[in-house]
Amino acid sequence: MKTKAEFYGWDPPFFGGSQNILSRQEDDQIIKNDILQFILTVPGERVMRPSFGVNLRNAVFDPNDTESVVDLQDEIREGLLANDPRLSEVSVSITQDEDLNQISVRVFAQLRNDPTRVVTVEQFLNVGG
Repeated sequence: MKTKAEFYGWDPPFFGGSQNILSRQEDDQIIKNDILQFILTVPGERVMRPSFGVNLRNAVFDPNDTESVVDLQDEIREGLLANDPRLSEVSVSITQDEDLNQISVRVFAQLRNDPTRVVTVEQFLNVGG
C-alpha cells in the first residue's frame, strides 16, 4: 500500500504528463529536482533570492586543484543546508574527467524527517568542445 506523499511540487518545464498539462512530482523526486535546480542556478539569477544557487558554471573554468574542488563542495553543501529545510545532512562529491572534458557533481542528502532516507543527485557539466 502506497503511503501518502510528504512533499509535492510541479515538474519543470511545467508541461508534460499524460495530458500535456502540469505534471506533479512528489517525495524524493521533488527533492532531487529542487537540489538540481539549486546547483544549476547562479547566485543572483533568481528574483528576490539573490543568494540562491552556487557558482558551478564559473567553477568549470577554475584551476583543477584540490582547494577549488573543496571550496565548491563546501559552497554546495552549506547552500543546500541553508536553503532547504527538508535536509539534515548533505555530502558532496566532485570528480573531474579531463579525458571527457567534464566534471561530475554528486549530492547525497539525508532527510530531516526520516534520517534513514538518502536522496542522491548526479549532474555532469561539460567543460568544453
